[in-house]
Amino acid sequence: MSTAEARLYDEVPYESGPYAETHPDSLATVATLFGMTPPGIRACRVLELGCARGSNVIPMALGLPEGRFVGLDFSPRQIADGQRTIDALGLRNIDLRVMNLLDVDRQLGEFDYIVCHGVFSWVPRLVQDKILAICSAHLRPDGVAYVSYNTYPGWHGRRMVREMVLDHVDAAAPPRERVRQAREFLEVLGQSCSRPTSPFAESIKSEWRLWQKLPDECILHDPLGDVNEPVYFHEFVGRAAEHRLQFIAEAELWDSAGAPPEKVRQSPLCCPGDLVRREQHLDFLRGRTFRRSLLCHEGARLNREPQPELIERFLLEGRAIPVESRGSDAPSVLQFRTDEGVTLSTSKPWVKAALLTLFDRWPRLIAFDELYLQARRHLHSPRDLELDPLQDPTVLKEPLLRCALIGLVGLHLHPRSEVAEVSERPRASPLARLQAKEGANVTTLRHRRLALNEFDRQVLLRLDGRQTHAELLQALSASADSGEISFAGLPGDGAEPSPEVLSRLLAKTLRRLARSGLLAG
Repeated sequence: MSTAEARLYDEVPYESGPYAETHPDSLATVATLFGMTPPGIRACRVLELGCARGSNVIPMALGLPEGRFVGLDFSPRQIADGQRTIDALGLRNIDLRVMNLLDVDRQLGEFDYIVCHGVFSWVPRLVQDKILAICSAHLRPDGVAYVSYNTYPGWHGRRMVREMVLDHVDAAAPPRERVRQAREFLEVLGQSCSRPTSPFAESIKSEWRLWQKLPDECILHDPLGDVNEPVYFHEFVGRAAEHRLQFIAEAELWDSAGAPPEKVRQSPLCCPGDLVRREQHLDFLRGRTFRRSLLCHEGARLNREPQPELIERFLLEGRAIPVESRGSDAPSVLQFRTDEGVTLSTSKPWVKAALLTLFDRWPRLIAFDELYLQARRHLHSPRDLELDPLQDPTVLKEPLLRCALIGLVGLHLHPRSEVAEVSERPRASPLARLQAKEGANVTTLRHRRLALNEFDRQVLLRLDGRQTHAELLQALSASADSGEISFAGLPGDGAEPSPEVLSRLLAKTLRRLARSGLLAG
């Protein structure tokens, strides 16, 4: 990176956050499904390239105290910000360093997992090759690397918009002024196209709507960045192969190309036996703009068809809710839906029972053996009870694997550190409490970002594990009396609620924080 680019990142830091798909548990889970035996998670060594202020790698270090974590970034300001967080948390298993990736050498050592999110497409070709070289030279033989990047064909339209905007904005203007000019230009362009329903106009309007939502720093460092070079999937895989790395799968199971439609499966587009061509052709069909690919050494043996028996190795998490009634009048076909809109309709009693059990037990993780026993209690028909999910994979293991591959069921190799129940003296994640002092966005113990409302934030700030529920109520009342807390938007038209109402609000908030993965004790 040039000195000017480094100064820009210092002046307008990129607001990074936790990315659940980069967590060692997630990386190891996908690798295991595809035939690898990746390093253990509890004491893993993790390297993040382009870590910014450590918003992704610091929560990992907090949640895996026996692990060792290293983050590299060229921005001194961002590394300093991250170091302040590390010091405040008292972490001793993480090291953030100001470093140009081109300066990485053998002294860095080997790592079980390497993460590079939001960097590859935004650096010159020389640095891109260095990223792949680092993954090859510093990844353990059974390790997993994660690299995200912009892709064609979807980015052809976005690149067109980027080039028009760059031609319009004043390159010498202050950073946030350039963002303002870009948004204004896209708005005028989108409203003034001579053919408002043409594909060209739709591309402009789509980008305009996106740019209206994105924070200034995201626009400044992504579409307005000095470098933004998408690649075709086959190009990325080819360049990885030059460094003796091979493609495993996409980091999110549901984000993999998945099973194509029947019409495509019967056509040459599917390219049976050629994984790279198959994935590339499916990118053409989907117009994909972004990939989060997992890599390993070329010598690692992979199984491209995940086996149902592997389900027994994981802890399972429910991600779908039953849509219809589940009582005595429940339909024979029950539909389940995720927050992302993925649906599954099934009439198979064991599958319905398992998904209902996962829903009832959420957010707890359940081993397959326990899920089998719990699901059995939902069954009443002698014919259903005679089926044996332990011996016949088609009864439950295969359906659960399919559910995992489309995002209805989550798979984990490592237990969570969160607690699902509210204790007498609740204790929040120390990182979330620290972040809540600065704003509403906090990191959960599930390695996800969550935006809190003001009352939830005020409660979270007080969850140090030393106060009972009664003492928390007293503290909240005292803060309301002093004007520190406003009850605007809560029952009572902004006035301080009665003790009974406040008690119910606190109980509801504590349950919500627990279910969101924010309570550690």
